[in-house]
Amino acid sequence: MALEKRALLPALDGLRAMAAMIVLLSHYSNETAFLRFYAGIGAGQLGVILFFALSGFLMCYVTEGVEPSWKNILNFWQRRLARVLPLFIFVVLASYFLGKQTLAGESLKVLDVNDGNLLRHLFLMDGVSVLWTIPVEICFYVVYPAIWYLRARLKNDTLMVICLLVAFLVWNAVREPVWAMLGVNLKFLEIVLNGHIFLLGILAYLAFRLVRPMKLNYLWLALMAMLPLVFPHFAEEVYGRAVDPWADPVIFLLTPMLLFATVRSNWAEYVLGNPVLRYLGNISYSIYLTHWFVLRYMQRFYELTKSPVNLAILLVLVVALASVTYFLIEKPSRKYLNQAWGRVFDRKPPKDKIAVR
Repeated sequence: MALEKRALLPALDGLRAMAAMIVLLSHYSNETAFLRFYAGIGAGQLGVILFFALSGFLMCYVTEGVEPSWKNILNFWQRRLARVLPLFIFVVLASYFLGKQTLAGESLKVLDVNDGNLLRHLFLMDGVSVLWTIPVEICFYVVYPAIWYLRARLKNDTLMVICLLVAFLVWNAVREPVWAMLGVNLKFLEIVLNGHIFLLGILAYLAFRLVRPMKLNYLWLALMAMLPLVFPHFAEEVYGRAVDPWADPVIFLLTPMLLFATVRSNWAEYVLGNPVLRYLGNISYSIYLTHWFVLRYMQRFYELTKSPVNLAILLVLVVALASVTYFLIEKPSRKYLNQAWGRVFDRKPPKDKIAVR
């Protein structure tokens, strides 16, 4: 069986939109002190954790029942890279060229991509600001086929869960010592520090496959209510404990449970799967990569203060810019690259011509 388009999971689109909004709110809060006690430093990392876990879940979903042959693995890599690389490259190059321009005496620089690190960004060795997550994500794409292959050979998802739980616990225990031992400045290798989060999404998917179908509406509602309570800055202010989102047991439990409950709740499908959130979920990658441009230019050319009105203006402008980049860059480039792959690798041999007498 080859990789093919799967049925949509509307609630996960909404969850992805929510992750993008958490990142946006966190950065706005950091820059203006709006809701700083709540959504300040660290909340954006929680949004990234949701993105990573969703990615792990969906990788399992799209490869379910597909033999991990070399052709399918290459096809998987091609499809994932076609999704993330074009817009990433565009944002890197836009950041580089805008950094050299001025308008009304103000620099147009947004992300610090310059002569010294441009090539490092293009080769996934560097990643300033939000760009750091893309090399890590792509590195996990390289790793994932090993998990895919192991699951196909074990043919036992219960045993696979045990293997992944052990792998997660070991990874979390050794990630910082291993990173310190490596002592290198290569962004894609930060998978050592953050890649264990993808396993949470895979574990959520395996639970989805193993546990008999049931409606988990109340569990989903409870988990959604808990999510704001684990925002790192809020937790530190209220509970008096510093929270590292990448090493916090509460977040480790909450994240896969939220994914699992979301796909098992018709309430989640109704709330998160509504057309607005699904649209925002579709453009969430563009929102994530481009929102800094709007935020920085609002700071320089408009009096950006901590108010709900400014946040609403920011949101409208970010969605507008993300829509443009999605429809002009992200979506057509992905379609073109997928079609190009199909033309090259899925060509059927020509049928023998039979002479007609």
